[in-house]
Amino acid sequence: MDRVQWREFLELWSTEWITAKQADPEEGPVDPEVLRDGWLGFSPATEPEVAAAEARLGRPLPPSLREFLLVTDGWRETGPFIEELAGTTGLDWLRDTPERHWIGIWEELAGLSEGEEDEEDEYDEVAVAEARILARSLRLSLAGDAAVLLLDPEDVDADGEWAGYWLASWSGEGLQRHASFAELVRAQWRTMHALAQPAGPTRDHWDAEVERGRRAALAGELDLALDLFGQAKEFGRPRARLLLLQLRLLLDGWRTGKNGIPWSLRDAKVFLAEPLLSEGFLPLLVRLVREADGHEPYTLDKLRENGPRVLRAALAEYEAMTAPGFRFRYGPPEFDAAVHAVVDGLAAHLEEQRAASERAARPGGEVRSEVTTMHFIVPSNSTLRYSGSWAEVAPGTIGPAGDELLAARSAGGPRSERRAGDEPAPLGPGPHYGRPGPEIAPEVAERAWSELLAALPLWHPAGPDHLAPVSLLADPLLAELITPERARALLSLPRG
Repeated sequence: MDRVQWREFLELWSTEWITAKQADPEEGPVDPEVLRDGWLGFSPATEPEVAAAEARLGRPLPPSLREFLLVTDGWRETGPFIEELAGTTGLDWLRDTPERHWIGIWEELAGLSEGEEDEEDEYDEVAVAEARILARSLRLSLAGDAAVLLLDPEDVDADGEWAGYWLASWSGEGLQRHASFAELVRAQWRTMHALAQPAGPTRDHWDAEVERGRRAALAGELDLALDLFGQAKEFGRPRARLLLLQLRLLLDGWRTGKNGIPWSLRDAKVFLAEPLLSEGFLPLLVRLVREADGHEPYTLDKLRENGPRVLRAALAEYEAMTAPGFRFRYGPPEFDAAVHAVVDGLAAHLEEQRAASERAARPGGEVRSEVTTMHFIVPSNSTLRYSGSWAEVAPGTIGPAGDELLAARSAGGPRSERRAGDEPAPLGPGPHYGRPGPEIAPEVAERAWSELLAALPLWHPAGPDHLAPVSLLADPLLAELITPERARALLSLPRG
């Protein structure tokens, strides 16, 4: 960035920072000088002052830092966690400052402390590399919240820019690299926006880009949408997070994507709103709750007690509908019917595979009924379920059932959620398929996937922020069917 670009950027930053401070009732008064001038910086450094700093440090400064100093000789409030950037007289090597303790801490983490030099096999290679960067780095920040900004004079690009680093003891992430001083400062500006979210041109720009990304996503322009949402998310735009999550859930699959399913109080305002809650996230939340162990923070009991009000209400309404035969709705009626046809076909295929496997494993081909060792929920078209042993159950109910279950209970054996005819169990019935069991045959999976794609034109968004049929992942069979490659193919088709 040259001086003109720095001046325009820093004036914008100053205006937005003042706006954020004045809008926050918990913030103290803005510095009168900053408020008067509309400027977080200071007077520009002179060429002789920059040259003196370079002579003292023993090398020329990188171009973007040099141009910055010629616009402002230092800077106040560089992001929420850095209180001041050094000017020409404050720049110094980290090893020569009171903050050199960062070097010692990282050397200790790396196993480089005195007396440990011979224990090479115990070195932490990442910590070693970071300790060496710290030992040679230029300190930029004068005060921060257990955080520091640095430049590495040995990591220089073709333009003479030094790599920049952000380090905070509380982040748990180690050194965060940026390509240059200018990029390091821009990252701090983005952090300010993400946390303070001030009104102004920057917020307006990214809100417009999010809308452009939404239209691109529905048009099948997946990469453009991902790029726009990703950038806007860095500026803290809530809608970008909501839209990006839907794409990432499908692209990442259930095992990875489930970690991003919203359920907490902090998610309530952005993610847990109708109609997207019922049409998109609720089926995923129900599956998440079903599969949670007692140590997870989103078990049903914990959500009933501490979950967001809107989620507690949605779960209660869902439970009221869980009579035998109830099935999730995956979208508009025509799309829903097509999806259930695909699921039924996959379930029938697996039942045939299981029955054939069981006949082959038993003399005479007899299928034997036993008490299962695992709680499960059987789809409405199924009569047999394998989860370590076979159990005969009524279609659309939770098993096991029958005299064997009563005998197992009296002997202290495993209990099911309920027997046929009892009251519906919490969050059931619904799809749940266990292991071990047969895999879906490749040709069956391809046929099912083709049928699912053919049904996609029948899907329509439930609201302006609904981008994709993420509720498909609530069914384990469909979640297994949707590989990352297939998800990308689905999201690359126009929808709605």
